[in-house]
Amino acid sequence: MKATQQLDFLNTKPSKLVATNHGFPREPYLTTNTGVLFNADCLDIFGTIKSETVHCIFADPPFNLGKEYKNGLSDQLEQEAYLDWTKSWLSEAIRVLVPGGSLFVYNIPKWLIHISGFLMDKMAFRHWIAITMKNTYPRGNNLYPAHYGLLYFTKGIPRVFHKLRVPIPVCRHCGKEIKDYGGHRDKLNDAGLNLTDFWEDTSPVRHNKFKTRVSNELKPMIPERAILMSTNPDDIVLDPFGGGGTTFQIAEKNRRYWIGMEIGPCEPIVERLQYFVNAKFGHLSGDELRACFVSDATTSEATAQSQTTLTYAIREARKKIAERKPKLKKKRILRSKKQVAEAKTKKKK
Repeated sequence: MKATQQLDFLNTKPSKLVATNHGFPREPYLTTNTGVLFNADCLDIFGTIKSETVHCIFADPPFNLGKEYKNGLSDQLEQEAYLDWTKSWLSEAIRVLVPGGSLFVYNIPKWLIHISGFLMDKMAFRHWIAITMKNTYPRGNNLYPAHYGLLYFTKGIPRVFHKLRVPIPVCRHCGKEIKDYGGHRDKLNDAGLNLTDFWEDTSPVRHNKFKTRVSNELKPMIPERAILMSTNPDDIVLDPFGGGGTTFQIAEKNRRYWIGMEIGPCEPIVERLQYFVNAKFGHLSGDELRACFVSDATTSEATAQSQTTLTYAIREARKKIAERKPKLKKKRILRSKKQVAEAKTKKKK
């Protein structure tokens, strides 16, 4: 966001962002009339949430592409460690969802294959939504990556499903409709076309005018469609990877309660909420969100177990990397010695 659009939160004391006597087992980073945000690891916060209390979860986790987020964090893990971590937070997500609740996971196809395999015998598969991702870059000897995916699962039969419609596509130059619909244009609903499982109007937010952080951000319509199709007003939405705060913006806009977590800097979320929905910080009305949390900060048994698994996986991955480095170095030394010996032999000849 441009310097001229910097907001009041820059001069706001942290204490003014949180409701007095907030009633949560962990100190939030901020509260609004309908939401609470924790600046913490999602597994730590999941452990304080009661089972079967959340109606919808929208997750946009790190893609483990070795990307540096310019906030001291990176997503560079061995594949096994990354998948163990993913299964840990997915298990917690399933636990806290109400029967019929919805889970949306946004990621690249490489990881969604593993994620869908893990979820298939635990939840009901609804859709693999293909999301066009233009302006990406070719990677090695592979096809041009032009889409990401959004998995949609429910915890049993969906408790809520609203059919959504999208505007009839028109040419951005002349304003006329792109298709003639086989001569049946008059049969189309005035409200637009039925939303399908292929979304081609959802490129990421890259222009600084609409961004609140350095990294690319999801277009708000992605979490908005997920939330509107799977929840009712006053339902509770959870996002374990807050990022730039798009999910929270949409929840505030559409009268949903929300629980957020972000392990990195939270200032971009504050800026987004204040700028786009004029959120009132330091407030929290009702007990809907407080009722989701345990009365103390005791970590759930499931979370404790998953954290132990994750710690072990990361330790083993780092151990393998550490073991591999000396071997590689030794190979290089041996190779260089062999090359020197061969060169001397050729010289003698």
